Amino acid sequence: MEQPTPTQPQGQAQAQGQGHAHDVRLVRRVWLGVVGLSLAMYVVYLLLRDAGATKRVLLSGLALGQAWLILGYTMGLRFERLSLRYVVLLPLLLLALLAVFFIGEGSYVQGVRRIFFEP
Repeated sequence: MEQPTPTQPQGQAQAQGQGHAHDVRLVRRVWLGVVGLSLAMYVVYLLLRDAGATKRVLLSGLALGQAWLILGYTMGLRFERLSLRYVVLLPLLLLALLAVFFIGEGSYVQGVRRIFFEP
């Protein structure tokens, strides 16, 4: 067994020798999860050709699941739940606010076109 260094805790020195096989299995599971979600997105895209909002919501949910897996396991944020929420949910909130802003702007542009360009 490896002796811990002064800056390395006792439990971490033990985990280095035994934890590698577990990490490989975990990475395989996460990889299979991402591949499974990608296949599900492909199936939703092909089967729901004219579904409109339903298709968009399903694809967005699957993409959010993929982002959660990738950020949580490959970037090491799974133990930092608050950081994971900020990284995933904050951009979605900002995107929703931006969409609301652009919908309002589009209504304004349509109103101006009606005033000046309709006979």
